[in-house]
Amino acid sequence: MIETVADAQKFYYKSTGFPQNKPLNLGLWAYSRHPPYFGE
Repeated sequence: MIETVADAQKFYYKSTGFPQNKPLNLGLWAYSRHPPYFGE
């Protein structure tokens, strides 16, 4: 479940107009730099 949510958040971040040169600090990405690996 964690892996799926993290992947969906990353997809949304990349598909919207957020600055691509800044790290993602929303959702699960605010707590960990690699939440999909944590979800495994």
